[in-house]
Amino acid sequence: MTTDDATGNGRAVLVPEPGSAPATPAVPVSEGSASEGPEAHAPAELSAFSRVGVSLGVLGLVAGFATAGLLRANPSGQGTHTQLGLPPCAAKLLLGVPCPSCGMTTSLTYFTQLRWRQSFATHPIGPVVGLASLAAIVLGTIAAVRGRWTFRLGRHRPGPLATAAAAIWIINGLLLARWVVRYWL
Repeated sequence: MTTDDATGNGRAVLVPEPGSAPATPAVPVSEGSASEGPEAHAPAELSAFSRVGVSLGVLGLVAGFATAGLLRANPSGQGTHTQLGLPPCAAKLLLGVPCPSCGMTTSLTYFTQLRWRQSFATHPIGPVVGLASLAAIVLGTIAAVRGRWTFRLGRHRPGPLATAAAAIWIINGLLLARWVVRYWL
């Protein structure tokens, strides 16, 4: 049974039926209180469409790793991407200074070939991207199979797009900081 509480604020209070022993003390409830219980923090179920999207993302990352593993790292530390038919770095051609991501393909090639020292020496953000991609492959595979996200930050469960956007911003910030320090300071 519910009644208004004594404060007159319109909140309902659970009250035991007359003659029955209360199992728990009276607890104020509101319209949204059901979403505040432990079930509100249960893993979010993924729709079939989302599971397919996550699976395609994982396959894309695996394909990227496979491609990087098949390339021959350019000993100069830059230009490995030209093996894929891509043009040389436009910033280097126009400005004479490599772009912030110059050397990233070479670094990831070394990373996939388990040559981590060369990977870090070529581009220190390369191993960060490699490790983040491996984590995304593992977590994405688990999410696609189980049908729900398996991680949370405290009581907050970030969505996959928010997580990816945060990772991209962090990595781009690191790339830009490295570039400024290396070539402009």
